[in-house]
Parts: sequence; structure tokens; C-alpha cells
Amino acid sequence: MMKNIEKFNRAFDFFKKDYAYKMGGTQNVMLPNGKSKFFDDRKVYEGRGAKYNASIRYDIIGDVKVSRKMYSEYLRDEKAKNLLKSMGDSFFNWAEVYFPNQDNDADSKNIYLLDLDGFIEFSEIEKNSKIFDVKRLANTFNISVKDASLLNSIGKTYVFAKSTDGIIYQLYHPSFECNDLSIHVQVVSQSRVDEFNSEEWQSAPFARRLGQTNNDNHFVC
Repeated sequence: MMKNIEKFNRAFDFFKKDYAYKMGGTQNVMLPNGKSKFFDDRKVYEGRGAKYNASIRYDIIGDVKVSRKMYSEYLRDEKAKNLLKSMGDSFFNWAEVYFPNQDNDADSKNIYLLDLDGFIEFSEIEKNSKIFDVKRLANTFNISVKDASLLNSIGKTYVFAKSTDGIIYQLYHPSFECNDLSIHVQVVSQSRVDEFNSEEWQSAPFARRLGQTNNDNHFVC
């Protein structure tokens, strides 16, 4: 029961709006599951300033209704953050949580293995030729072949791909113009994805020449 209360309080605090006036105000945050919390954050002057309390302006926001979509995205981010926090500094635990396909039989299962720093273990031929098996990459993380193929862009590349079970992966490789093939993988939350503005990247000079596409989860420079 206590954990549920803490969980809801974190959600209420997250969706709580900032007040327009420095002396605060009131608002009622309403979640789509029927839970709500009323915040009375009105401040008053003390001491000599108390004579001005009658003229204080408060921001009375009223109901802050959280949509199902907003709440679902929030819960997904919270899940990712909690899992990342539980990983600590152990990449072994990280791999166990996020890469259930990892084992010693990678070749027969047509998947890649990762090293302890989060880099995919490519063969020397793959590294030198800068060519990887798109389907194998997709199988490793349970992502779409389309998303995996976006890593073929020659410039410095970020791809955000969501697995079939809702995990968001950031896959990154440096420019192929001056580096051998290497792809680093990490689990991120939606807030990390939101740091990237697709329109800015797609309209950047020489972006198309480096492999930028119109996919909103693909960023090349």
C-alpha cells in the first residue's frame, strides 16, 4: 500500500504545473486512473511583510487533467529509470535484464553478443568492411529490421529503436568515413529520445549525403 502511495505521489509531482506567480497557488492533478491530489502551495509574508498578504496574487490553476497517453509514457519512462537504477555498475546484470537472447550459442540463434562496455562484438571482417548483418542485429534486440537497417548510414549515427516488449534502445556508431564499424548500445527512456529534434537533423547541411533519412528515430551528422 505504501509503495502505491509513493508511486502515485511521484506521478502527481511530475505532472504538477509551475505557478505563474512567485507566491504560488493551487491546483488539482488528476490521473486517468481516477486518482487525484490537491496542492495548496499558497505562500504568505511573515513579520513586517504580513501587511501585504491581502494583496497577494495567487495562480489558481484548477484541474490538471493527465491524458492516458501522457500517463502511459510517464509509466514507461519510470520503468526504464527503475531498471537502469537497479543495474548499478554491473553490465552483466544489465545484459541479463535487457538481452534475454545473450548466451554462448549466438551463432546458431543468429544474434550478436556484446562486450562489457556495451559494444556489439563484430568479426574483424565486419569491422573492416563496415558491413553488418541487419537481421542478426534486429534479432539480438527484438527490434524491427527497418530500425536496424538505419545503422547503415555512414555519418555519426544515433538510432532509437523500440523492442517488441517496449524497451527503447539507443544504438550509436561513429562516422564510417574515418572509423571501423562499431556499434554501442544502451537502454534509454523516452526523455532521452525527446532530446533529439528530427526536423533539425533532417534539415542540417550534408545530412542526406551522410545517410540521414526521414525517419524520426534516425539522427545522422
